[in-house]
Amino acid sequence: MKTVVQQPMNNWQLIRALVARKTVPFEQFKPSTIRINYLSTNAEQRAAFRLFFDCQQIPPSYLFNISYRYIGQLLAQAHFSSKLMGLIHLSSQFQLLESVNWRDTFDLILSFTACNRTDKGLIYRIEINLIQRDKACLVCVNEILDKDLSFRSSQKREHNPACGELIDSIDLDVKKARAYAKLSGDFNPIHLSSASAKLLGMKNCVMHGMFNLHWSLTKIPLSSGVKQINAKFNQPCFLPREVKLVGMDTGTYGLFSNNLENRHLHLTLM
Repeated sequence: MKTVVQQPMNNWQLIRALVARKTVPFEQFKPSTIRINYLSTNAEQRAAFRLFFDCQQIPPSYLFNISYRYIGQLLAQAHFSSKLMGLIHLSSQFQLLESVNWRDTFDLILSFTACNRTDKGLIYRIEINLIQRDKACLVCVNEILDKDLSFRSSQKREHNPACGELIDSIDLDVKKARAYAKLSGDFNPIHLSSASAKLLGMKNCVMHGMFNLHWSLTKIPLSSGVKQINAKFNQPCFLPREVKLVGMDTGTYGLFSNNLENRHLHLTLM
């Protein structure tokens, strides 16, 4: 798979490319990779993230936020069969290879590596590599679902309340989701209004999975021994609701609601 070095698209170029993008049949999917060099975050962006999540240390999941517009640039040029609106984030895995200095410049390598057909719909795999000081420092591998609206699971969910140590809780609503959309650039309509969420197969607005992951990681002490973070986004976090972060086993956490019966995030630190 050839890596194409590109310049960042400006807002107008990105919007035009996304609007002009054409879908192709499933069989014509082509893996693709782009590299964008000499990127940086500014102090205002980092301060806004810390203020929004009330944290001092920026978690590794911040990589997804700073890469979001470049994921758009990758997808605008990619050959795949799904529309962009309504895609559902299933999981993220972060590999912590070297420390990252968010104040320094870095390069991003973004790869659209796979497309698999499942009963639930099409599942795509997107990988982000952050390069700094000529070293691979942080890798983020994501699975994204284009849900088949006719899919109905035959499995019954177990309703066994979680056991463990309550770490923290937060009340979530549409106002919080819209504020996070502004912070992250993720304006997927399933997060912003009940009407648009229902058109895309949801019963109501859903909180961003990455918000839940960022918030959870800012509440968990990350030791230097942590080298991998696995996050699975489980049941949709419909709004409004209170969610609770629970430590279950060593290095394993869950984000729950409804008296700890509905799990929205399963998090493992290794």
